[in-house]
Amino acid sequence: MSYRTNRHSCYDLEYHLVVVTKYRHPVIDGAFKDRLTELTYRIFEENFQCYVNEVNTDKDHIHILFEAPPQVALS
Repeated sequence: MSYRTNRHSCYDLEYHLVVVTKYRHPVIDGAFKDRLTELTYRIFEENFQCYVNEVNTDKDHIHILFEAPPQVALS
């Protein structure tokens, strides 16, 4: 277990986010799946300074396991 640090804190905050499609329609496959995974990494890391540990997809949902600093408002 490794801790991340910033100016005022030492933390190890991991979150598991599950996002589903509307009415759970099975639309995540092929090129759309690849693009969705690419955008997930880019948005989390560039916009929110979060570190994405793992991304898994199924036909109707996506699991994102990520680490975020305490300053990020998850809502």
